[in-house]
Amino acid sequence: PRPARPRPPRPSSACAAASAMSDPTDTGLNSTSDIRTVVVVGVIAVVAIDLLFELFRYLVPGIYELRRYIASLDVRDFNGNPIPAPEVTSKWPLMWLKAVYKLHERDLRETEDLDTIMFLVSLKFGAIIFSVLTFLLLTILAPIYATGSNKNLPYNNPQYVQGIDIISLSNLPQDDPRIYATVAFDFVTAFVVAFALSMGYKKYAQYRARYFASANPANYAVLLEKIPIEFDSVKEIATLFEMIWPKTLAEVHMVYYTPEVDKEKKEYDKCVKERDYIEYQLSQEADQSLARKAFDLKRKEIYHVRQVELKKREEQYTTGNAFIVFKDKITASTAVQTQLWFRNREFQIQNAPEPSGINWAGMSTNHAVAPLLRVFVALFLFLMLTLWAFIITFTQGLANIRQLSTVSGFQWTSFLLDLPSAMITFIELFAPALLLMLINALIPIIMRALVSIQRLVSLNQIDRRTRNYSFAFYVMTSFFFVTVSGSIITQIQFILDGGDFFTLVAQTVPTQAKFMMTFIASQAAITFPLLLIQLPRILYRPFTRIICGHKTPRQRYNLNKFMSMFPYYKFYALASCHALIALVYSTMAPLICAFITVYMILAYFCMKYCLVFCYFHPSSGGGSHFRGFFQHMYIALYIKTGTMIALFTITTQYVPAFLELLLLPCLIASNVFIWYR
Repeated sequence: PRPARPRPPRPSSACAAASAMSDPTDTGLNSTSDIRTVVVVGVIAVVAIDLLFELFRYLVPGIYELRRYIASLDVRDFNGNPIPAPEVTSKWPLMWLKAVYKLHERDLRETEDLDTIMFLVSLKFGAIIFSVLTFLLLTILAPIYATGSNKNLPYNNPQYVQGIDIISLSNLPQDDPRIYATVAFDFVTAFVVAFALSMGYKKYAQYRARYFASANPANYAVLLEKIPIEFDSVKEIATLFEMIWPKTLAEVHMVYYTPEVDKEKKEYDKCVKERDYIEYQLSQEADQSLARKAFDLKRKEIYHVRQVELKKREEQYTTGNAFIVFKDKITASTAVQTQLWFRNREFQIQNAPEPSGINWAGMSTNHAVAPLLRVFVALFLFLMLTLWAFIITFTQGLANIRQLSTVSGFQWTSFLLDLPSAMITFIELFAPALLLMLINALIPIIMRALVSIQRLVSLNQIDRRTRNYSFAFYVMTSFFFVTVSGSIITQIQFILDGGDFFTLVAQTVPTQAKFMMTFIASQAAITFPLLLIQLPRILYRPFTRIICGHKTPRQRYNLNKFMSMFPYYKFYALASCHALIALVYSTMAPLICAFITVYMILAYFCMKYCLVFCYFHPSSGGGSHFRGFFQHMYIALYIKTGTMIALFTITTQYVPAFLELLLLPCLIASNVFIWYR
């Protein structure tokens, strides 16, 4: 520790408040002990949640071994093959880690779909990237920062730093030549990330080629959208495709708008469920009234089946979509790359989704309504961003409550300082991060609802657009709003005293890494272990058992399958956003790389167990989410470079800013080369 030195006399009035804001006797997020507290609490949370997981895994094996349960029912995929199920893991504590570790990628290729494999590849490459950066930055750049002189400034100087800020960019004066080490490591960081992404994209291309070469029904078909009215019939479309690709057409299936048919199908399903339960009751006791009721329900089922067939023959309205099935995969692949019509907005053709991944409701949406829905979604997102801006500002006020209570106009918050010190530490350290984590959990749900009302023809398209919306929203709120509002609140007294706004905020941006570390640690210690527990499914079971009973095989099957589809869109967006935050702050505060490395490793093991043992996907997107992850990582590099250029420019360090500017064309060139090679 630094030897104690005499404190300078404090000025009065506003300057005294400003001095108090930087007083090292204050605890809160300005001391190294707080980061140790975050680490210790995070470890305790992980251990406690793992103990609960071990208990539930022993008591409720149906949730944690869902694949084995489904395989025992002889459920088949769309090719008629049995559902693959891994071996049951040992019930001894932590043995699931051994089972997950032994599952190599070559083994997963035989049992898992490409979505699962590419998601785990994304996390694996993320862990590798940040492990390399952690070693390089903490062994070379952090010691360079530690030799800076801002830690020796007076306490009431806005550039004074302490605690873990000593190993950050904030410890270097503006004219210090050691800043060029930051620029050099920005280039190193960009190279490491781009090289790893190129390796990952190469692997993705290889897997994707195997996927298109497989005997998947979707590889033999294409989806035709926005069919002109003169071709809106099976005969006309078949004639057109036979002219272009003779003797290769197998079938043409028009997609019709059939609300009455859907209504009859729902009534049929309702009757089947009721009869299923009554027959279970009959197996327990012979009752003439129950037998009569079961017979009546069977008659209703037959009636609804006949109604479905009759209403299919009635006049129906086409949705402007059709599925074209070819006799071979090569023709289908060629058709996707062909422009069929002289008007680009008509006869749009794309790869057909897998049979169980079709969004029939989206196909029924009118083309004319689609632009209005997009406008509604844009307005709703703007209102959400406005609301989240106020919430984020409130959380940053909590994170800096000691500094805020000394600012004129905010002294009313000083009553919080009368609380016990442990409570104040919780409010400053954990409350903002936990609050941000809770409100962020709502974002994918809201985005999914907004995307579902749009005209998208496959569930995979819905997932990809939800992922993109969630990622953009996370970046705006968890990165931009947090960084800007936290920097303003930290320097608010100096700003009110007439200091240069942009310079003060730019100098404080690196210090916001402390909050980001706490936020990432909270996500790693809570989100992924809780996913391992499958808490919503655990809570759902006793509630529905009381109401429904779940006596029949159908009811037990539906109970175990509740929330059994993995939300790729949510966790891709979360991982990409946290990787962006870590990349932006990696050379400003190198310690954050250690936090994101632990985050990626925990995510990899927890997600791998859940995907292999606890979740079941009837359809696959062919690993297409990885393309979005690839672009999100490059967006992170662009934002990192833009942030460094802005910081250096605002603080009048034009040479480092120019050098950072030279990095942008290199990033763009590598992005284009890897994407289109």
